[in-house]
Amino acid sequence: MSRTAISPQSPYHSALIALLSFLLIIPIDLLRGSNQTFSLPVSVVLIPIGLYCFVKSKSHESTRLTLAFISGLLSVLITTIIVCVSYVGQPSLRPLASLLYFFAPPTIYFLAKDAVTNDATFIVFLRSSFYSAVALALSLILTVFVFGDGLVRAADIGIMNGTFFSLPLSGTYGVHTMVDHYFLICTIVAYYAQSGRATVLEQIVAFALVACFVYMMILSLSREVVLAVAVVSIIYGCRYLNLVALAAIATTISLCIYTNLDNLATIGTLWETTIYMTEHSHDMNALSSGRLDLQYDAVMHLMHYPVTGTGFYGYILTKKYSEGSEDTAGWTTHVYYLTTAWKMGLIGAAFYFTFFAGLIKQSIRFSRKVFPGSAKLYTIALWTFLLVLNMLWDALLAPGIMCLFAFFVGSMARAEER
Repeated sequence: MSRTAISPQSPYHSALIALLSFLLIIPIDLLRGSNQTFSLPVSVVLIPIGLYCFVKSKSHESTRLTLAFISGLLSVLITTIIVCVSYVGQPSLRPLASLLYFFAPPTIYFLAKDAVTNDATFIVFLRSSFYSAVALALSLILTVFVFGDGLVRAADIGIMNGTFFSLPLSGTYGVHTMVDHYFLICTIVAYYAQSGRATVLEQIVAFALVACFVYMMILSLSREVVLAVAVVSIIYGCRYLNLVALAAIATTISLCIYTNLDNLATIGTLWETTIYMTEHSHDMNALSSGRLDLQYDAVMHLMHYPVTGTGFYGYILTKKYSEGSEDTAGWTTHVYYLTTAWKMGLIGAAFYFTFFAGLIKQSIRFSRKVFPGSAKLYTIALWTFLLVLNMLWDALLAPGIMCLFAFFVGSMARAEER
């Protein structure tokens, strides 16, 4: 994608950015919902381009990610040798696939750096994402509330209702993954609304969009995302909103509740069950649905093998789980940062987190310098996403979420370079 061949203001380039935004915002499942435990968002078709942009990049970020990948690859090879010698498990190609599954989505960051080269193109991305979010919200409203039964989450099984005009969405069988994607969409929509480039009508629609997605997040029964929404609302509301704005938001929420009392009755019963289970959990492990056991075992393994971690083999190396009847191949610690170190060891994790921290720093610095009106809410939402959603659920392991996140922060990674 040459910067000299394609002008950032050209209609062709704008159309290309719009297509990228559509693929990133609307997580259509390429498997068409045929697999209830695994799905592929349509955004993964951008990964080969991201890999190409990563390979040809000569930046500090590409060097750090390369070092992290090499460390991860060495971790896989060393662990495979240990597995063959100790007979702990059976060597397989699954760890290599897991390695690629982890490292491929972040390369979308380099695609963003090549595609979004100035502020005008960045606004094109924000505006295109805004209208893609409008299309997604419209489809969800039609399929859930107009032609559906009005339930955001199925009462008997843990899936999110709603499709994109009959096309299944990736993440619907992973409620947390789906609503974390909604959370990122809200962050991007709010960024555009406060950028100073949105019209008054677009700002009103953006408010309605955020309200719609927040409504669906709350009714998803995901405690993690409800906590994240509460954190952002409290911090931003107390620091930056006046009484009129707070009253308008409260009125909107009240109207939503009043007009959906029948549907809320069913959801309320489900929330009562969730709250009851939360209140009557005898310890933190029961409260976290057994996650503390997984995290404790991951920490213990990492202490014994700090250099290699599990070599992307996961819990099949742990006797406690390998002898069980369940397939543990896809299990994680549910803490993104612990999972990262546990998968590849501390050396690889150090390189990766250095790369990752650079992206965060660039995006915050750029926002405060170029779009200060958006920077306040963005910074709060970003840290909430990183410290709440990725500490209680490793959202960034989902390829669709990582692709969207990497492109979003990558589109702001040019303030100092260009």
